[in-house]
Amino acid sequence: MEKYPIDPARIRHLPPRFSWLDQRLVTERRLQDCPRSSQALYLFLAVVSDCQGLSYYSDKSIRSQLAMEQDELLAARKGLLETTLILFERPLYQLLSLDPFKADSRQRAACTLRLSDLIRLPTQP
Repeated sequence: MEKYPIDPARIRHLPPRFSWLDQRLVTERRLQDCPRSSQALYLFLAVVSDCQGLSYYSDKSIRSQLAMEQDELLAARKGLLETTLILFERPLYQLLSLDPFKADSRQRAACTLRLSDLIRLPTQP
């Protein structure tokens, strides 16, 4: 079956500011088991991140944009960290590649330690 745009005048184009979502988030069911707050946070970060997946949005700004309480944001971030979709090192978020992680044992150990440290971040009002 051949596909045709319903409205050819409104075909999407890459915007001047870079942003995308990888279809593997759906086809590989990477977000399926995440709570909606984690899904919302991931979508927000994908929209505001640069071409390297980096964003400096503060907790306060994210909570305002997504209408989330602090504990909900912390839980959402923890869920994305545990599923290895993001890294977070205050104040920087990094969306991670969905490609398999290929690293030597020292890099894997460092990443595992970093993730466990980030998950235990104290809650802040």
